Amino acid sequence: MTLISFEFSLLIECIQLVSKVGSFDVDDMILNTLGGSLGYLCFWVARKWKKRRNEKKKNNRSYKFTEKKKSVRGMIACVGQ
Repeated sequence: MTLISFEFSLLIECIQLVSKVGSFDVDDMILNTLGGSLGYLCFWVARKWKKRRNEKKKNNRSYKFTEKKKSVRGMIACVGQ
């Protein structure tokens, strides 16, 4: 991802150089690359967190469903006696 951030920053800086709008600055490339990498890291962490949270919910739902099924069977067994 760092390479993509660097390439995109380089493209923008080259466009600025050729079109003479703004200035070609190496500091901009470094900071843009760092920002892109940190942004991707935040995205990756959030995605992992969301995936774990969804798995937890899914496991919790299946547990609750199993418990409900057992309690319904118990009620039916009591009524049938």
